[in-house]
Amino acid sequence: MTLLVDMNPLLAHEVERAARRAGISPSQFIVKAVEDALRARGSYAQMLAIQAEEEARFQDSARHLPED
Repeated sequence: MTLLVDMNPLLAHEVERAARRAGISPSQFIVKAVEDALRARGSYAQMLAIQAEEEARFQDSARHLPED
């Protein structure tokens, strides 16, 4: 999924510098920062659990589809 985020130029520059030092793209740096922030709040683990539940339901429903 693509998400457009507006940020001031100074912050964008710092993101680019930090990403370069970490050896990752600015996009990867931002995703990691968001994951870390959500993990700190405890909501990231909850989101992953919901995602795993939905994937399991999908796999289960796919097993019950008639074969052609």
